Amino acid sequence: MEIVSPVLKTSAGFTRTLSEFWEAMAVGFEVQKEKSCGGHVHITPARRDNCFTLAELQKCAFATIVAESTVQSILSTFRKDNQYCKVNSKSTGGGWAYTAAGGVTKTSIGHAKILISRTLTKTELRNYMQKPQREGRYVLWNFANIIPQGTNPFCTGTVEFRGGSQFLNATTTLKWVAFVVSFIQLALDEVSSLRSGHYCEG
Repeated sequence: MEIVSPVLKTSAGFTRTLSEFWEAMAVGFEVQKEKSCGGHVHITPARRDNCFTLAELQKCAFATIVAESTVQSILSTFRKDNQYCKVNSKSTGGGWAYTAAGGVTKTSIGHAKILISRTLTKTELRNYMQKPQREGRYVLWNFANIIPQGTNPFCTGTVEFRGGSQFLNATTTLKWVAFVVSFIQLALDEVSSLRSGHYCEG
């Protein structure tokens, strides 16, 4: 079963909404653990247009590169190198894949920083983080939704994290939501400028 929530605002009691949902699920269904199942968290800024600016997306992209190995280390065994959430550096066709060849080093991260800062459109940034084809969305941090898809002129504008696992109750669901929201907020707060000469490596 795939469950998709409506748009939830972190400032509008979404914790209670998720708790009530899982309480209802427990009444109507017997939720069983399936190790291969994953959960996705989509995030957008709380603004009227619900869209990140290019500068914000550049900061988010750079943060995912700096923290790639650290984030992968917290994933469950069944989400590491899963075909539906491969780390972005293994997305053949994306520029970051070539930057990271042979392992992530300070030099390759610095090079990634330069190339990300040179992207002029959201499409260029998406193409750098993952391959543009439909299957390119099967990466840990999916940027495909930041631009319109195919003939659809609209897009959700979200950055999607696909590494979550075991959404079995309100607690485990909120754990992954809190991680993604915190990660993106930290990326926006801490990476002050991609054009400066400094960056941190976790």
